Amino acid sequence: MLTDKDEESSGLEKKLYLYGSIITLLSAAIFILLYRRNRALRRRKNIFKSEALSLKSKINDSFDELVSLAKKNDSTFLTRFQEIYPDFCPKLLDINPKLGASELAFCAMIKLNFTSKEIAEYTFIQHKSVQQKKHRLRKKLNVPSDQELFIFFDTL
Repeated sequence: MLTDKDEESSGLEKKLYLYGSIITLLSAAIFILLYRRNRALRRRKNIFKSEALSLKSKINDSFDELVSLAKKNDSTFLTRFQEIYPDFCPKLLDINPKLGASELAFCAMIKLNFTSKEIAEYTFIQHKSVQQKKHRLRKKLNVPSDQELFIFFDTL
């Protein structure tokens, strides 16, 4: 009887050892898989961060280029602006198709948050003329006088 119980306990010990080994191996396999997945996610995250930084620097460079073109009153300003903001001018032209290139360039300067004083300085016109242009533009685009043009253009 004792030998039977010894054999039973020995068999039970073997089963427990076997089950423990299986659980340990499964746990190790799961840990390795999770570690590899986490490492791959971290790599992707780093790649996305570097791409985002690259895009951000390109956007900043493009914005700086636009500002310098506007400051120089360069004729390529509107063309470059349309490359960077492709939807802006078509949306303005949907509101009023009779807008000219000079008015679109004026709107582009407002979109870039230039003040009236800066616009006057860069386009070589009087500050009062800029104010009048803004007023005429409000009428053409049906912008209420209580709404800022900066905000109107940002929401386009």
